[in-house]
Amino acid sequence: MIDTEEKARKKVSETWTAKELFVILSESQYRDGKSVPRMFRVSDSDISLSIFTSIGEAENFCRADNYIIDGKCLIGRIDNTDKLCDLYSILNTAAYLGAMWTDIDCGTEEAMHIRLGAMFEWGGRQFGNISVLMSKEEFERVQAGGKFKLHFNPMPLYER
Repeated sequence: MIDTEEKARKKVSETWTAKELFVILSESQYRDGKSVPRMFRVSDSDISLSIFTSIGEAENFCRADNYIIDGKCLIGRIDNTDKLCDLYSILNTAAYLGAMWTDIDCGTEEAMHIRLGAMFEWGGRQFGNISVLMSKEEFERVQAGGKFKLHFNPMPLYER
């Protein structure tokens, strides 16, 4: 159980340094085996992502709340060695899109609901640059002075 700031800081540090994590994906954005991280509206002032340190716990969460499509759990793998889908990129994008919180290991004994600001601060990071995928046409439009609509990078559904 995470019941002290020391334990919470340790959990945050372990989350940032994990080689891989898992995130719940959006059912409404699902297309051809891919989706984007799902932002949960807990309340008007609480929009959150659900991140897991264990694939088993992520699968349990999906099964309990029926986040399943085509018989598969809506889970994406966060690869902290890939700047297009690492935790830093996902949390920065989430913050830009209006999320203020993240849940780590929701529904487990080690669950944490933490403000993104604290997540960054305790992890020794700052909000900043992110990398996103875009089509050639979108890139050309942005280069010509058009606006760019920031979005999550699509992720394939993770399967063991």
